Amino acid sequence: MRRLRNTTNEIYPGLVPEETKNKIEEQYKRVKEKFEITDCKKCKTKRVNYTWSKTDIVSMAKEVGFGSSIIQAGYYFPLEETHLKVGAILRRAELTGEDKFTYNDAPDLDQNKMTIMLAHMLTLKAFEVLVNNFSVEGFNEKVEDCNKDYNRIWGLEQEMQ
Repeated sequence: MRRLRNTTNEIYPGLVPEETKNKIEEQYKRVKEKFEITDCKKCKTKRVNYTWSKTDIVSMAKEVGFGSSIIQAGYYFPLEETHLKVGAILRRAELTGEDKFTYNDAPDLDQNKMTIMLAHMLTLKAFEVLVNNFSVEGFNEKVEDCNKDYNRIWGLEQEMQ
């Protein structure tokens, strides 16, 4: 909330009422210590971590059993596109003649399909966590239906038989 408040204030000064700004700042100060990490091991200075967890997302994924191929396809490849890296630029560059290149600024639909497929799968995994940890009448059957739909949508029905 504090980051959103600060960004909003930069773009639209005066939009967020002072009372709201103060409330957000009070809430931030109450929890700030929970998110501090050691910035310098030598002098023991601390700073607020830029993420909600001290564990990075790749380590979290490994902890819950996701393999390297899912992490690569669902995190590193999309990250190259959203935080442009050389690999993403090279995938979009095409040699069209002697010493002539074009650049395709449209995203790779095959790569996007994989990203969306993985996002869909991760949503279903989150549902399975809910099924395994909470007892909600009829929810398990709905998740089973969603898993069948996933296989049908992505053409995996034949592979399952």
